Amino acid sequence: MVLTGLLFCIGLCACTTSGGITRAQIEQDKRVVLAGPAKMKISIASVHTRFNNGLLEVQLNGLNKSFRDIQLHYKIDWLDEAGFQVATPNSAWLMKRITGKEPFQLSALAQSPKIKDFKFFLK
Repeated sequence: MVLTGLLFCIGLCACTTSGGITRAQIEQDKRVVLAGPAKMKISIASVHTRFNNGLLEVQLNGLNKSFRDIQLHYKIDWLDEAGFQVATPNSAWLMKRITGKEPFQLSALAQSPKIKDFKFFLK
């Protein structure tokens, strides 16, 4: 009986979603890499993708967990369907100021229809 209740509770926790995917999936999403200060100061709420006129569009939603504003450095590696990196002009490191204790969004549109996947790096 206790085991059944525990399994039910675990099932409910696993079903908690954010943007159509579970929190566990967000934490295990290999397409988002947190490093440096970002690893401790931000959390990722959801990652959304869609194709816009044949081009991959990506939106990452996050939260600055710190009370202080931070300078978030990020870049996106665009990948073809085989997983190889596709060099584009917007593959450089960018910076965005994130207000303390506030949510934020990072969005990007692929530059080529041969781009099928991505990897977000945040530091």
